[in-house]
Amino acid sequence: MVAAGGLAASNAYGVVNTVRAGLDLLNAAKGTAREAAWKVAGTRLSSVFFRFNWAGAFFTVLELAGTWLYNRYNTSGHDCWLQSTPWGLEADKRENLSLQEFQHYLKLQQQAPFVEIKRSDDEPFWQSMLAGANPGEIFVILPGLTLADYQDRLDGRASHGLKIGAQRITTFLRGDRGVPMEQREVVTEQVQAGLYRMVSKPEKVQSVPAPLLIKLTYPRNPERVIGNISEELLIELELQSLDDEGQLVRRNYRIRFNPLEGGRFLSAKQHFDSNVQMPLLGIDVMAMESL
Repeated sequence: MVAAGGLAASNAYGVVNTVRAGLDLLNAAKGTAREAAWKVAGTRLSSVFFRFNWAGAFFTVLELAGTWLYNRYNTSGHDCWLQSTPWGLEADKRENLSLQEFQHYLKLQQQAPFVEIKRSDDEPFWQSMLAGANPGEIFVILPGLTLADYQDRLDGRASHGLKIGAQRITTFLRGDRGVPMEQREVVTEQVQAGLYRMVSKPEKVQSVPAPLLIKLTYPRNPERVIGNISEELLIELELQSLDDEGQLVRRNYRIRFNPLEGGRFLSAKQHFDSNVQMPLLGIDVMAMESL
C-alpha cells in the first residue's frame, strides 16, 4: 500500500509539473519570450524527470518486495502441503512421510470447510462500507461430505458428526490516541440457532449427492460500540468421523471473516491463538431445517 501510494504521488507530481510547464508556454508571448519559456520548461521538466525516475524506481522495488513477502507468508493449507513434500523448494519444511500419509493430509486439505459470502449484485460497493450495512448471504461449505454421511447406519450410529462454536470480534478505537482494540464475545448459541441446510439444484432436480451446504445467519451486535471500526465472526467447526476401527476422529477448523465483505474465506491455524474459550455445540444435520 505504501509503494502504491508512493507511485501514485510521484506520477501526480510529474503530471502537475508537466501541465504547469505547458500552461506557462501557452501564456508566454511569441518570439523571444516563447523561446525563453521553452528553455525554462525544458530545464524544469528535466529536473522533474530525474526526481520522478528515482522515486518511481524506489517505490517499484518497495512494491516488488512487499509482493514477495506477501506471497511468501500468506500461504494456504495446500501451499503448506506442497512445501512438506519431497519436491518442496525449502528443505527445512520437507517432511519424511509415506505416500499414504501424504495422500491422507492432502485429502484433509481438500475436505477443509470454508466460508463463502455472496452480496447482492444490485448493492453498490460503497454501501457495504456504511455502519448500517446488511451482511451478505453467508454459506459454510463442507467439501467431501454429503447429507448421507450424517444418516444413521444399521447400528444406530452416524459415521460423521458436526459441532460449531462462534465468537463475534468487534474492533474499536480506544483512548485519545485511537489505539485499536479487540472485544470478543461468544455467540455460539445464536449462530447454532440460525443455521439452515441449503438444497442445491442437482439435489432437487436429479437427486444427485452434493457437498453439504449450510447457510449461517450473522448475529448482529444489538449494542452499538463507540469507535467501532469493524465487526467480524470467528467460527470453529469440529468434523467428527469414525475410522476403520470405529474410533472417533476429530478435526477442528477455524475461519474468521467479515460478513460485510464478499468472497471466500479459508480456515487458518493462526485463528487458534485466542485466550477466549469457545464452547462447541453439536449440530443435528438431519434435523436441520432446509431452504
